[in-house]
Amino acid sequence: MKSSLKNIWKKLFKEEITFSYDSCNNEISKITDLYPFSGVSTEISKTLTPNIQIRHISIINSNETSKQLIGNLSFYNMLWQINADQDKNLQIRGTHIYKNILSKFNYSQITNREKYIHFEFDIKNKYNNLCFKLFKRLSKELSSVGILNFMQKIGNLSIGTEVIKVENGIGLSFSSRFEILNSIFTVSLHQFNVLSADLYYKLNEMIDFGLKFSTSKDSEVCYGLGIRVYSNRGEVIGSLNSSRQLCLSFNDKLGEGIYINASCRLEKNNFIYGYGFTYEF
Repeated sequence: MKSSLKNIWKKLFKEEITFSYDSCNNEISKITDLYPFSGVSTEISKTLTPNIQIRHISIINSNETSKQLIGNLSFYNMLWQINADQDKNLQIRGTHIYKNILSKFNYSQITNREKYIHFEFDIKNKYNNLCFKLFKRLSKELSSVGILNFMQKIGNLSIGTEVIKVENGIGLSFSSRFEILNSIFTVSLHQFNVLSADLYYKLNEMIDFGLKFSTSKDSEVCYGLGIRVYSNRGEVIGSLNSSRQLCLSFNDKLGEGIYINASCRLEKNNFIYGYGFTYEF
């Protein structure tokens, strides 16, 4: 009897958890949720020292031109990032790792003088993941949002829950993930209002695809599907959703530190496209 229970225990707790509540369906989202940009983007990244890196990003389209300057500083188990743009928007991010605890800090200041602060603590154990987040707006009318979520892995099945606390109430959500062979199936219930189901399948070492559905009390069923063909050099992704939006994305590595990308979205009365260039040295 003890031997049988021991074998069952080993099977149930054989593999470590590699995701959190927020990322339990990342494999599907990367294929079905594409966000093409309009215009031309360039990104140049320079590593000054092993601990210091700077990046300049610019996007030019028919409506506006945006530029960002990003600096990264890493030392010991900490990473700091400072992001500023031409409109004097400022963002400061900090990340610290101590054993199995990941701590994050984010401060944002936008043009209209609104200021936001965000704290996050992620505790990862071998078979479960616990995360606490606090979002606060720093203004005359203080407002905050607290989030606590938990994910537990038991064999091929992972289950989790999330509690969201706002000033006028509490929201409760649930999520589950089942892995078998080359497939991942997730089901989520968001605050007893939106029910979603996702399927990810890896066909071989070069092709995978995803399928997603969601429905709520106040809307019709929404769906999205996507397919990706990839290699160690790049990838091509195509997706279609219930709004009849067809999206395509292309990424390729031309050489050491040189990348190009292009994307487009086609819908009934609109077509947008963009392409970009990245150089790292």
